[in-house]
Amino acid sequence: MSSLFSVPWLVLSFLVFLGCLIWAATSTNWQSLKQSTTGQHLFFGSVLALCCLWQIRAGIKPGLEVHFLGITAASLIMGWPLGILTASLALSSGIVFGWIPWSEFGLQGLIQVIVPAYTTWCGYQLAQRTLPPNPFIYLMVCGFFVGAVSMAAMVAAKALCLGLADIYSFEVIYHNYVRYLVLMMFPEGFVNGIILGAFFLISPHWIATFNEDVFFHDDDPDQPSS
Repeated sequence: MSSLFSVPWLVLSFLVFLGCLIWAATSTNWQSLKQSTTGQHLFFGSVLALCCLWQIRAGIKPGLEVHFLGITAASLIMGWPLGILTASLALSSGIVFGWIPWSEFGLQGLIQVIVPAYTTWCGYQLAQRTLPPNPFIYLMVCGFFVGAVSMAAMVAAKALCLGLADIYSFEVIYHNYVRYLVLMMFPEGFVNGIILGAFFLISPHWIATFNEDVFFHDDDPDQPSS
């Protein structure tokens, strides 16, 4: 499967993506992961889940395919650096199964991993600073809404790259890809919200970005302090 993009695009994107992977790898607490059986199960289970999720793809033209991302849930459950590494390993399955040319690994990594993961982290940080620490708000905003926005960011990044690289005209990209954005955003938000909700019900302490002491803290001023 040949690449749609020229060599300069591929080389530059690979170098940037490699830098992101190095940052994620050096920011991960490998010692803690090595000592945590639960953490290892979450990591490898997430890689397998994303590999399976990303095989469900649909599209009219090459390069304009769409699939569930699930990166919002992965990033919130394991943290941004480990979420990036998890999604990157899942992305490599695309080379094995032939829906990503090996030469596009860096570019697709930037579009389908880094952009939604960074969007997720920005949305999470914004919610933490501006919204009250409520479990329902966490699930709806960080899970559902931010998940939907991460899909929008990925679609925008892919459309921009395809247009600037002159692979398709922006008109073709809009009519065959961008105009279906709402149909992509809602299911993506729903999937991420359901995944986080399941973890929340089963064992909320498995979610790295969910602090039970903060979210379940009783701020009632009428209650005596201990």
